[in-house]
Amino acid sequence: SLFENLDLELISNDISKSSSKINRILRNIDSQKRPVLLSALMICLYEKDTISNDFKNSYHNYSTINIIRNVPTTINDILINEDIEQSKIDVLLNELAFMKTDKDLNDTEILKNILIELENNVIPLFNKQTSYDIIGKFYEEFLRYAGIANVKKGIVLTPNHITKLFTELIDIKTNDIIFDSCCGTGAF
Repeated sequence: SLFENLDLELISNDISKSSSKINRILRNIDSQKRPVLLSALMICLYEKDTISNDFKNSYHNYSTINIIRNVPTTINDILINEDIEQSKIDVLLNELAFMKTDKDLNDTEILKNILIELENNVIPLFNKQTSYDIIGKFYEEFLRYAGIANVKKGIVLTPNHITKLFTELIDIKTNDIIFDSCCGTGAF
């Protein structure tokens, strides 16, 4: 990361473009359901070095019905592998039940188009080594384009200048332990 020259303005613009594009693709989906759907699709593309993700490797060849059928099982498998409690997984899967009956999702290539956008233009940005909260910025932009009031949904992202100030104010030593009970994306 020391030698990687990151253009944060370009990254921010790319995030904004992708957020806007995904919201346009989802324009006929209830704005309250969009964040959960987006999160689910991002989970479906999650891959660890040690475990291959069949969904990520195959969704390009899936029909819309197969994508809808495979999203819940993929999420379940990935989250169980990450030691997430089944009760929490079930809450997410219940929130996604609308996918099976939503006419727009079933009759179009919406899901595949979003997966392609995420895989090609969003997720690669998450792997950049920077103190800039790329995931938080993407989610914030997505919610803004969706017209969702962050505070009403309990989502409050600490502005970058505040996190920078606070991290400069505290004298952190190498053996200090920091606990942030509301860490979210962990950027702060």
